[in-house]
Amino acid sequence: MAITVIEGFDALTVAYVVTKYPLTAAFGADMVTGRYGGQGYRPGPGNQNGEWVVPAGALGSFAMGAGLRTPLGGFSTGINLIRFNTSAGNRQFTVGLKNDGTVVVAAGTSLASPLASSAAGVVTSDTWFYMEVELIISDTVGRCTVFVNGTQVLTISGVDTKGSTTTVVDEIRFTIAGTGGGGLVIDDFYLVDAATRLGESRVTTLVPTADTADKDWGRSTGADNYALVDELPFVTTDYVTSATIGDLDLYDFGNLPYTPVTIHAVQTSMFAAKDDAASRTVRARLKSGATSSNGTNLGLSATHVQKLDLYATDPNTAAAWTTSAVNALQAGPETV
Repeated sequence: MAITVIEGFDALTVAYVVTKYPLTAAFGADMVTGRYGGQGYRPGPGNQNGEWVVPAGALGSFAMGAGLRTPLGGFSTGINLIRFNTSAGNRQFTVGLKNDGTVVVAAGTSLASPLASSAAGVVTSDTWFYMEVELIISDTVGRCTVFVNGTQVLTISGVDTKGSTTTVVDEIRFTIAGTGGGGLVIDDFYLVDAATRLGESRVTTLVPTADTADKDWGRSTGADNYALVDELPFVTTDYVTSATIGDLDLYDFGNLPYTPVTIHAVQTSMFAAKDDAASRTVRARLKSGATSSNGTNLGLSATHVQKLDLYATDPNTAAAWTTSAVNALQAGPETV
């Protein structure tokens, strides 16, 4: 089982979210306070059908989790909260909410005759909850289990979960489906490529707090490299820069603000662009203990793009990350 997507939104502007995740219908989308501070993404404030669309990568068996907050009420059959679609936009499976906080699931598009329903009141209107969905797409051995705040609220197995002609999901769409009262807010998202949940999770974004001995890159201003790349969300008005192959900038980071029971992964995030016509390539480097690991190369364009590299285990130990290892790691860009 591998984690394929981690998103906490803290580093992103709303304009970049709309660009990064394709097919997003952004009706006045904005960023609001997240589940534990930071930022959450609201794809459509008010009574609009805004969406957040996550590419799933043709998965037939997977699990996902997300922190969600949404108003309830005013619907005859419920809110189409999460839609699992094919690449052609056909809906395989739907997770919805009724006015009374009941979770419902259905193959295809209609929630009028759901495959299963939870008890009423497992979700409270306009209050944060964490939903996890384990899903296998099949017309004979389909399975879906839904958890809210760590508690299983419904499960089905040996049923038809295939609402289309294929057996995979290519995109996951979160939609407010016309809800009023402020709209759906999303935070702390993960996706794994097996139908086994991680458990209620939180995405915490750490920023550089100090330079290290590896300080090769130049600066747009000032004397401290880390201070030019420590903003949340990211900005392009100050930056570090290099045109010399092998230049490396490593930074120390702030400590985790809590001690997690489990650290499922560490992900580096870098926003980069070039300012001339020559070919330019960079990568991120992560250093844990005595071990350095290179991210994959990023060929630059004139437009800033985000580069993510995910480390499910600590490169220094090949074991699960510990709080002390995360607090001590260093990371930064290298000119390739």
